[in-house]
Amino acid sequence: MTATDGVVWTVQELSAEGPTYNWPYGTRALIAERKRVQEIECLRGAFVYGHFVNHTDPNIFKFPMSYEEAFVGSDTERIALMDRLRTYYNFNWKRDATACAQPRPGCGMLGLAGLQQFEDKLRSMKREADQLFAKRIEDVLLLQGLTEELMPETRELIKRCTDFQQLLRCMLDAKNENA
Repeated sequence: MTATDGVVWTVQELSAEGPTYNWPYGTRALIAERKRVQEIECLRGAFVYGHFVNHTDPNIFKFPMSYEEAFVGSDTERIALMDRLRTYYNFNWKRDATACAQPRPGCGMLGLAGLQQFEDKLRSMKREADQLFAKRIEDVLLLQGLTEELMPETRELIKRCTDFQQLLRCMLDAKNENA
């Protein structure tokens, strides 16, 4: 066994291996554009990874969102995403909160005291879900606003990339083909 066993090195693609990105606006504008894309990626992560409860429970209140869906390009897309989020809140998040509030087997929480603790924890989880839901609804609107700020060249590149990692790398490899 060597010191490198178990350590995975991902292969870094060369610049010529990805989609080309024509960027005629200058370096500072490119930096600002990449920050918008990174903010979209960060917002998407909050949806996808959900809400951390504690070390024994998995993250809850998750909402699946693909790479493509994170770029909310129209009112219709925003409304559809918000409706899907409402459905997740109504069904999946309610199930998550109930499961999280359930007493663990063998912890001795039976009877009236156990029921009261369950209800108290469920109320607390519902408050968290309500706050998180309101935040996520606002985040969908923010995703649309950020997407609308992206330049046409970036919107085209988004369609030719498969994930945020590839998109951000191609943006670093930008060149001005008009110069």
